[in-house]
Parts: sequence; C-alpha cells; structure tokens
Amino acid sequence: MSRVAENGFTRQQEPFLTGTFAGMYPMTGSFTFNWFDLNENGKPDLPGTDRYVSIGSTPLGMVSTSYLNAIDPKVKIPYEDEFSLGADHELIKNLRVGVRFINRSRQRIMGSVLYDQPTQRYWYSYEKAPDWWVPFTTTVPATSIYPGKTLTMYFMSNNAPALNYRLTNVPEGEMKYQTYEVSFEKRMSDGWQIGGSFNYTNLKGNYALSLNSNYTMSVFSTPNSFVNAYGDLPFSRPIMLRLYGTFQLPYDFMFSFVYSHQDGSPWGRTVSVRPPTAWAAANNARVLTYSVYVEPPGTRWEQPSDNLDIKVAKDIPLGPGKLGLSMDVFNLLGAYTITDIRNPAGTWLPTDANTTAGTYTAGTTRVTGIIGSRLVKFSVFFRF
Repeated sequence: MSRVAENGFTRQQEPFLTGTFAGMYPMTGSFTFNWFDLNENGKPDLPGTDRYVSIGSTPLGMVSTSYLNAIDPKVKIPYEDEFSLGADHELIKNLRVGVRFINRSRQRIMGSVLYDQPTQRYWYSYEKAPDWWVPFTTTVPATSIYPGKTLTMYFMSNNAPALNYRLTNVPEGEMKYQTYEVSFEKRMSDGWQIGGSFNYTNLKGNYALSLNSNYTMSVFSTPNSFVNAYGDLPFSRPIMLRLYGTFQLPYDFMFSFVYSHQDGSPWGRTVSVRPPTAWAAANNARVLTYSVYVEPPGTRWEQPSDNLDIKVAKDIPLGPGKLGLSMDVFNLLGAYTITDIRNPAGTWLPTDANTTAGTYTAGTTRVTGIIGSRLVKFSVFFRF
C-alpha cells in the first residue's frame, strides 16, 4: 500500500504583455479621412479649394501627449497565490484513490478605469468621487418569472470631468477560486481498467465580468460596474464529473468509453435604466442610460451538458501485421444543448427615484438554436 501527500504554496506573476497597453500608443490608432476634390483636378489642394473631413474619429490623439498618462507609472504586475493540499492512496492492489483541494486568489488586479488628469484623481467608484456621481434608488419591475428588485445605482453629475481612462491596479477587483476533487483509478488488470474524477468548484469575483477577449484587462467603467456584480464568474462550472474505462471483450474485441458532465454557465438578470429628466435636473445629473445587474451572476444557470463517447475495436492477424477495425460513436446518447436568450434585460424608465412607477420594456427572450449531434466513425487500418 502506498500513500502520497501533496501540498504547497505558489505565487505566480502574470506576464505584462505588450498587447495590454499597445493600443495606448498613438500610432496604433486609425481614422477615416475623406478628401473631396471640389475642383476636380485629381490632386489634393489646400483646404478652401478642396474639403477634408474625418469621419467618426480624429488624428488629434496622435499629436497629443495624453497617451503618456494612459498607464499609471506605479502600476504593478498582477499575481495569483495558490495553496494546494492533496493525498493519493493505493486502497487495494491496482486501485488508487485521491483527494485534492486547491485555493487560488488573484491579487493586484489591473484594469483600465476612469481617471482625471488635471486633479490626478480616479473616479470609477462612488466612494472615490461622490461629488461626480449621483445615487439613484429605484425598483426594477418584475417580469415573467423574474421578481422585482430595489437597487441603488449611480448617474454622472454635470460637474464630472471628460471621460478619460488609465491602466492601474484596481483594489476593488476580486477573483477567488476553490475546487475540491475526488478521483480514483483502477489500473489495467484482469482485462479492464476504469477511472474518474468529481470536482466541486467555487469561482467567484467581479472583475472578470468585463474582461476583454484575451482575459488580461478589466474595465470598471462606472460605479454601476460594482452593483450586484460580485457572483459566479462566467467560466464557473460548479460540478464537473468525468468517467473513463477500457474493457477487453471476448473474441479480442476492445471496448472503451469516456463520459463527462458539467454544469452550465452562470448569469443574472440585467436592465438598462435611464433617469427621469425632472429628477436629473433637480440633482444636477446627466440623462444617460446605464446597464446594471438586477441580481448577482449565479442567481441563474444555463443548462448542464453531458456527453458519452465509445469505441469498439478489434485487431485481426494478417500476414506480417494486423488489420485493425474500429467504430467510434461520439455523443452516443444524442445529448443536445438548447441555446437561447433568457435574460429579459430591456429598459426601465422610472418616473422618479424611490418609486415603482415608470415604463418597463422587456427585451426579447427566445430560443436561438440547438447544438448537438451523434457522429459514427468507422476506421480500417493496417499495422506492421
């Protein structure tokens, strides 16, 4: 009988990839510049003779020095602390069982947040700039199976500066990961083997809700980014199960299978809110629409998925080698996933603060497709 204990602590720093800040360099930008040849001579002439118009953007950012302030000179590289504890034990001959616990915590989360250069002040949260954000308490109406919810969000004050973002460490950003794993493996003996694992994972935080496509930067655009934002992260899957096995059958047939199950992804209801004009005027706030979480992510979950693949194979002696025949069936049980839009989202236009009166227009919820197919594959090959 053998026993192996594993435990340890590691700290892993993330690479500071150039892609994180390359877009801040002015020469990486682009803009559409249209030339109107008013005298039709086929040559660009000075303004007044010909006309020049930039559409949707301006080259001014390429000649300014604002990009030099787009990164905090004191920014520090994010890192992740991991603590793990585990043990493996050969319970009986050829049968191993194991348990494992992993805890990870992301630190010094980096994000592009609101920053005012003249006052050198960050103002992406209400606590940092209560004079530039106006609290607004409202009750989002119930719809269908989704209950109403009272929440406090924030609208920009007319005194707020122009929008400008800076890359820095965001202490309010959170990401915590824990997983518990139980596994077993009966090694190949007496013509069969089987193994598997069960994982229960808890992955929570707020910053990953606004990560960009390569998961390197978070954007806390306004104080509303924090309203009901702490919850299960988009790639959280609490329960994951995996089983596999191989069996030698009569007449030299070989059968194997792999089964997997995982929970669906988490989500929570959102809504876009626009303040009433009279309230905004009375509170010196701008009439802007902000999207906000009505309930934390993880309040609701997409459907789980299951998959079973099998393989049947046989080798037939032939001359100097062996003729191999095999059949693979992917998704044997014909499992499928329905893709849909469940979040009613929509727009809420309250008549005032602290009231349930107003106009709520829900978004469209619908089935968008079905994913899943059974595939059978036959193979013939010769080994020598």
